[in-house]
Amino acid sequence: MKRIFLLMAMLCLGILAACGNDGKQKETTESSGDEQQATEEQKNHTGKNAENQELNNEKSVTELDANNRADKLKGFKEYSNLKKEIPNLDKYEPIIETDNPNKRVILYKVNQQKEYKSIFIKRQNRLKIIKLGDGGEIFNKVIE
Repeated sequence: MKRIFLLMAMLCLGILAACGNDGKQKETTESSGDEQQATEEQKNHTGKNAENQELNNEKSVTELDANNRADKLKGFKEYSNLKKEIPNLDKYEPIIETDNPNKRVILYKVNQQKEYKSIFIKRQNRLKIIKLGDGGEIFNKVIE
């Protein structure tokens, strides 16, 4: 008799414990959904900010006149080589396509036509200059 009573009590406790976890799981699921939605909204907001910043950066580069263009490039380690290899460098509009710890890629446009592309591999101090169209690679050396 005691065994039956003990068995019934354990069975009831097991059922109550299972029911109690169900509510917590639903709560957790609902809160996870809210967190996911908030995270997605934050990503969308961050993505929009990044797009706006990229557009603003692109506009600021394109709005530079010839003197400001040269000043922007003068800060780069590869500037003296660019000046030597690209004739009339000041007439080109530099568009910085990539600038990260590994490399910097710059496109040089005139009249909305891409004429040159420079690739500076920072860790190796290697500069590549490519004349787009039929020109091909015009410079590929490690610079000082």
